[in-house]
Amino acid sequence: MAYLLQVTYRPSARQLGSTRAETFQLAQKINKIDGLIAKIWMSDPQAGLRGGTYLFDDRAHAEAWRDEVMRARTEEGATDMQAHIFEVLDDFTALTWNTPRSWVK
Repeated sequence: MAYLLQVTYRPSARQLGSTRAETFQLAQKINKIDGLIAKIWMSDPQAGLRGGTYLFDDRAHAEAWRDEVMRARTEEGATDMQAHIFEVLDDFTALTWNTPRSWVK
């Protein structure tokens, strides 16, 4: 069974000022997280929120990254941190899993 970790937060001014190059470096680091299958990057500028949805191969990996990302973003000045881990209903998800057309080169 896979597990989904959803994290949202209000970014600090420092986080809002990060460059694409800095974010690219962060993405490369995140791509090496143990058990990570995928991450979806999220932003809602109108609500002042950012976040991520992470798909992990097991709950232990999801819990470990939840603890790490909550610590790291808080140290960077983020506020209103929220995180929740969900069990993925693998059978139904497999039926509806598609790659967005905009991702296909």
